[in-house]
Amino acid sequence: MAKYVFDSSAFIRLYKIFPRRNTFDALWKKYDILINNQEIISSSEAYREITGRDNIVKEGVKNYKHIFLKPTDKEISLVPVILAKHPFLIKMKNINNGNPVADPFLIAMAKERNLTLVTDEKQSLNAHKIPNICIEYGIVCVDLFDFFDKENLKLVESSK
Repeated sequence: MAKYVFDSSAFIRLYKIFPRRNTFDALWKKYDILINNQEIISSSEAYREITGRDNIVKEGVKNYKHIFLKPTDKEISLVPVILAKHPFLIKMKNINNGNPVADPFLIAMAKERNLTLVTDEKQSLNAHKIPNICIEYGIVCVDLFDFFDKENLKLVESSK
């Protein structure tokens, strides 16, 4: 059962800072378990963002396409509500060019499914940022390191 919605930025930070090497084996083992149990999900729009521009992360998530879900009808109906209040959450040029615009879909997914949203974005005063909007909608929003703490993810296995 899903617990987390990952923003593209969380995947990007994870794969770029902690490459799949023996050094981070414990982290990746636990991450793979969470992914395989579908405790981590994301939006199909986030998948489009990732695969459209970043080779390292694209390669990292290619075997996990099943966690990138299409929005439900409820989520789709919440997106225009979010954008009406926060029009600067996405750039019009992205919409006009057909580029992915994942943020409102991720927020809607977290809200409708009562999940924690994991993002690399930081809260900023009067900004149209994921953490700000999550507060408004009563969504728990954490960064990647808070996620590590919540799941007791370690970079290396304990020798105890």
